[in-house]
This record gives sequence, structure tokens and C-alpha cells, in this order.
Amino acid sequence: MNTFEKQIETWIEAKELSPIRAVLGGFEKPGQLARHYRNLFPPHHLEAVQLVGAPLKNLPDERVLDRLEVILDKRSDVVRVLLQTWLDTYGPLLEKLAEGEWPFEGPPPRAAWWKAAAHFLEARDVHPEWTWFGRLAKPEPPKTVPPPAKPKQKDGRLEACRKALRDREEEIRALKKALAEKTAALNEAESRFQQLFAAKEEALKSARLEAMQLRQKLDVYKGRLERLSRAKDEVQVEMGDCRRTLAKLEQELSQAKGALEDCRQTLETTPEPISASVDLPFDPQDLSEVWVIPYAGLAGEPRIRLLGLIRLYRSALEDRRHPLFEKTNWSAIKGKPKGILLLDTDRLLHDLERLPLDRWLETSLFTTEAYLRGLERQVETALLEQQ
Repeated sequence: MNTFEKQIETWIEAKELSPIRAVLGGFEKPGQLARHYRNLFPPHHLEAVQLVGAPLKNLPDERVLDRLEVILDKRSDVVRVLLQTWLDTYGPLLEKLAEGEWPFEGPPPRAAWWKAAAHFLEARDVHPEWTWFGRLAKPEPPKTVPPPAKPKQKDGRLEACRKALRDREEEIRALKKALAEKTAALNEAESRFQQLFAAKEEALKSARLEAMQLRQKLDVYKGRLERLSRAKDEVQVEMGDCRRTLAKLEQELSQAKGALEDCRQTLETTPEPISASVDLPFDPQDLSEVWVIPYAGLAGEPRIRLLGLIRLYRSALEDRRHPLFEKTNWSAIKGKPKGILLLDTDRLLHDLERLPLDRWLETSLFTTEAYLRGLERQVETALLEQQ
């Protein structure tokens, strides 16, 4: 990449509109800039129209130059290609001018071309006097200065001065070359620095955005942690209540186990009957219509005896068969009995006293069950009466 091409990259990166506009306005013939711009896009390309804000047909150079800032901002590659096109077209002329030669055989180019050339030549620090040449309306080639007449006789001092002048010019050219190389190196270093700075700036933006997102997540986590902490305190309070309730239930369970053990031991003890005789103390003929129920003979276990008595009486009310009828005189009674004679009432009272029926009778559940059972009996009786 020569000095002129490096200068194009410097203008593009720094977005220097003044030299870019001067170069793109310095094509030799009017209309060349618009034609080169159209050639960069397919026919009727929408983006090409949007960049210049005008139809591509009959597009003037001035419209491209007026929209140069927009084009440089959105499509810097387009501006780079247009500058490179100008340099590829007129680069050989610039090289000859930089070497001090006059490259034009006919009339010189127009003033706009000289202004464009001056930006390249001055950027190369070669012949800075080309600035004024670009301001002329009709530049003319520099007049050739006739060489001085050779002295008839050689003068040693004049030759020494000429040699010193040539050495001085050589030193100046070397210094200019070194200065141009240093300038190019500095420009390249500045370009790399700008790229690095842009990359670091982009990384800093990404880091700031990531930090903001992490801060937002941290706030969310803090809120969740506070809610969890409050929930933990509530759970601990509930756990304390549950522990106290459990201790109370364990105490009640222990008491209930003790009471159950007492009941079991009591039931395992066979009570002494008040009267060991189970014979009827009267003539059965006088009780032909009385239902005689020997309670002690219904079962051997107190709980089963009491349940048997209840179920036996219920079966008689519902006119259903029951195995315990065989232990009574139910089969000998014709029709409904006129009464009930319950034998062994001392055993019945003893069973009621030993069994924990009093606590069950005092519970609300038993009361509700008894009430519902009574309603059920009333409904069954009403249905039987309707039949």
C-alpha cells in the first residue's frame, strides 16, 4: 500500500469530509462521479437511491457530493471505492508531478482536478506549492527556465557551490523521505490505535451492559432471599407450634394407652356373678307370651355379649332372623311378645360398668351418630307403616 492509498484510509477512518469531497469533485469530466457511483450498484437498487435521496437516472455529481456525509456514515466502503477509482485513474499523473515532471501533452485539467491532486501531493509532503496551482482557473504548465550559459572558463568555486547544493538537496530529499516514512508509520500507528480504542470501547460497553444485567439479577436474588428468609421464619414458628401440638398429642396418646391398658386388664378379669344360676325362677307356662333373653348365655366376652343383645333386639324390631334367637324362646312365641324378660341383668350392669361406654356416650360424635340413627329408625318405621 503506497502513501496515496494510506492517505485514503486515513481520511476514511477520521471521516475528513473536506479532502474527500475535494477529491471526489475533481474528476476530469463532469458526470464521471455519478457514473462511477451508479456502477457500484445493480440497476434501480433501493439502497443506492436511499443513500443519495434521488433517482439514479440523470444523477448529478453535486447530489452525490451533497449526500457525502450520509454515504460515509452508512457505507464507508462506497466512498473508499470512489476514492480508489480516482486514484487508479490519475495515480500515474500524480507520481510524475511528485517527481517534478509535467505529464500533460495538451491543455492541463480543470481547477477542481488540481485541488484534488493537491490534497494527495501535500499529504505526501511533496511540492506543497501545488495548493496555489489548484486555485487557478486555467492552470498553465510551468515555464521552462533556460539553463544558464556555461562560463567559458571553469570556475572551481562555482563547481564547489553546485556540489554543495546537490549534496544539500540530497540531504533534503532524504529528510523528506524519512519524514514521509515517519508520517506514514505514525498514521498507521494512529489507525491501529483508533481500531484498538474502538474495540476497547465496544468491550467496555458490553461489560457495562453485562454488569447492569448482573446487578438486576442480583436485585432479583436479594428479593427472593428476603422472601425465603421470611418464609423460613414463618415455617420455624409453625414448626414450634407443631412440636407443641405433637407433644400434647403424645401426652394424650400416652394417657389413652394407659386407659386402654386398664380397660384391657379389667375385661380380662372375669367378674363374679351375683347369681350363678341361669335357670328360670318361674314356670315357663306362665310366660308363654313373654320374650325371655338369658343375657349371660349370649356370648362369653363382655363386648360381644353387649353387641349381641343390641343386635338381637334390633333384629326383632326389624323382623329379621338372627342366630341368637335360638338361645331365647323367640320361636315359641306366637305373634308379638307382650313383654321382655332379661335375665342376668347383674352381668349386663357389670359389663356396662367395666366397658368405657361412659366416655363414648359423652362425646359429640356419639350424640350425632345417635341422632342420625334415631332419624333412620323413624324413616324405616314410617315406610313400614305405609306398607
